Amino acid sequence: MNYSKDKYKKIYDLIKQDIPYRKIAEIMEVDKNTVSAVFRRKKETGNIYPSKIPLDLYHPDTKAVINLVSILMNIQRKTFRKNYTTKLSKKEIKTIVSPLVPTLSEAKFNKLYRIALNKKSETYFTIHYNPAETIQFDWGYMMINIAGKNKRVYFAAFYMPYSQYQVCLVTERETNKHFSEVFLKFVERVNGFSYEILIDNMKIAKKVHDPTVKDKNLTLFFKEISEHYNFSVRFCANNCPNQKGNVEIGVKVAKNIIRDDYESEYQSLEAIQKVIDKGLEEKNLEMHSTKNNTRNALFKEEQALMNPLPPKSYVFYYYSKRKVGRKDLFVQLNTSKYLVPEGHQGEKVVVRYNDEKIYIISEFGNIIAKYNNSHKRNKKYHRIWYIPNRIKTKQKGFEHTKEYRNMPKWLKKIYINVYDRNPLDFAILIEKAKNKPKDFLKKALRRNNTNIYNLTKEQLEKELYR
Repeated sequence: MNYSKDKYKKIYDLIKQDIPYRKIAEIMEVDKNTVSAVFRRKKETGNIYPSKIPLDLYHPDTKAVINLVSILMNIQRKTFRKNYTTKLSKKEIKTIVSPLVPTLSEAKFNKLYRIALNKKSETYFTIHYNPAETIQFDWGYMMINIAGKNKRVYFAAFYMPYSQYQVCLVTERETNKHFSEVFLKFVERVNGFSYEILIDNMKIAKKVHDPTVKDKNLTLFFKEISEHYNFSVRFCANNCPNQKGNVEIGVKVAKNIIRDDYESEYQSLEAIQKVIDKGLEEKNLEMHSTKNNTRNALFKEEQALMNPLPPKSYVFYYYSKRKVGRKDLFVQLNTSKYLVPEGHQGEKVVVRYNDEKIYIISEFGNIIAKYNNSHKRNKKYHRIWYIPNRIKTKQKGFEHTKEYRNMPKWLKKIYINVYDRNPLDFAILIEKAKNKPKDFLKKALRRNNTNIYNLTKEQLEKELYR
């Protein structure tokens, strides 16, 4: 409340007489805070009268002060370090503003400074999503008692921003293989996938996991799975957390479902999954925050527009970088060694493997060798088809080599009965038969109505060119 100038002058005169503030307030019939404000204003600005600058954002005087403060906030000053600058502090800005606006009290300056700071602070647009356009994904975890032991349980949360439909799957770890497992379960549940997935800078997805490097190259695993299901991958920008805020809330929802279950122990991950599925089923029956329909109903609309699933499900593979031996042409994986074709000595290759198959891939992305994964340890695996030149140049003692001993029986019969144990001619056959169907012997015998002992070289090689 503002008073007349005479009243403020009388209040200050009483303050100078060292009369207590409470007594001055009673004499002048004002609030005790008014007396304190007069003394503080005199000390700060040298003036006992209130500032004429109102706190109305639309008043010209207030706008002028806020604009001045905003300009000063952007100014950089030199420091005691060479080539280093820093922004003006709040105290420094007040020192500059005070002579220009003498009647501006500290309390009012603080409020206007906060307004200028808020105008500079970051805000976000509300992002619009089309049906089946994007699916957001994020990881989360919490410690849960499973069968008497505290274990870290990971939550793989999928969120559809258009319908606000949520799916959360639990797993033991946060690796390529476990992501592949939960991803396959998710696409089977929803019977499709969106045209894009929005993720943060996950190690399993981004090749260079460094926030200072603007590299958006995908890892081999994520490149394969995205191509298999025909979706693109978009990384969430570090300075735009609202891009993926909804799915992070979805992770919290899953955690709260477990907390609200009040169970002290679960027997398995399957039991945890049932609790989360039940909780999210109720959540998905709720109304959409902005649309006049339930999340479930909107998801059914979205589901009809999703990418259809491919005929075959994605098969997960591990990837490991290796180097081919210069002398023996072997690549080591775990404790076993695998032969690769000639010409790749000393090259860097990628071994792509799972529990059933092993593929060795060149630097150009071509499969140069493949094996069945037998899980045997400390063993060398040979392929006679990969070393025809070695047979030609090392003819003597060929029958005493491990390569010969590891040949299939039908190939040994060809070597002995058709080529009369001649390694040079046999190596030529190996070159011709490479990348050909390996049933050419059966076809040659059937077509010529003969047996292995009477089959000729010409008959066998003729079958290779059919």
